[in-house]
Amino acid sequence: MVKKTWTYKLRLLGRDPSRVPMARLAEYMIDFADLLGKENLPVFKGVRRGSTCLLAAIPETNRSLAKVRISEAKTMPASRPARLLAAIETKIGADGLTGGELIDSDDNVVYLFKGSKPVISETFVVEQSGEIDGVVVGIVGADDTLHVTFRDWFGREFKLTVKDLATGQQLANRFRSGMVRCYARGKWRKQESGWLPDSTCQLDQYVDLDESPAKMVFDNLRDIKGNGWSELEDPIGAWQQVRGIH
Repeated sequence: MVKKTWTYKLRLLGRDPSRVPMARLAEYMIDFADLLGKENLPVFKGVRRGSTCLLAAIPETNRSLAKVRISEAKTMPASRPARLLAAIETKIGADGLTGGELIDSDDNVVYLFKGSKPVISETFVVEQSGEIDGVVVGIVGADDTLHVTFRDWFGREFKLTVKDLATGQQLANRFRSGMVRCYARGKWRKQESGWLPDSTCQLDQYVDLDESPAKMVFDNLRDIKGNGWSELEDPIGAWQQVRGIH
């Protein structure tokens, strides 16, 4: 007969482990260990992917005591185990998770943690012409219409419709080879990260951006007399100070 492993699980819903900062994960582990009782010697048994699921095994001699801790947490609001349940729930809400589960050794959910309520933000859409910079990271299409995907300086991706086949071929040759400035017209949507063009926006034209190193640019500027840059000992440092770059 295979001996059953006595394992408790703390499952954080809606968040893959790769998206949880290590320090924050450690805080959940500390609270989980306290909830089971540090004196009961819970042992870390790993993290399951998907929703983050922390596993903790309890030595056989301490299993009944761990069950008592869980029972106190659920039935005695003033107890320390109950306060630890509340602390975990507070973290789950603060981290914007959809909820959590405490699962016993029989895979029964013995406690459901409440998550944060989804924030419904108002969406602003305007019809306009605008410009945005990005690197070509994808291009698909049929007939004479192409859909080109760009990635901007902040890692955001956006798609533009390209009607001109020659322009599409030029952009295909620019695949992952440098930034371009796109001039597009259509619907633009305001998101938390700023304004982005809708996928139905049409690209009117684009220009290649000069990606020369900053040192080369300022060396050229210092060769021009009377513009002030030639008088600075550290023009790049002065520019960073003006732009608030540290």
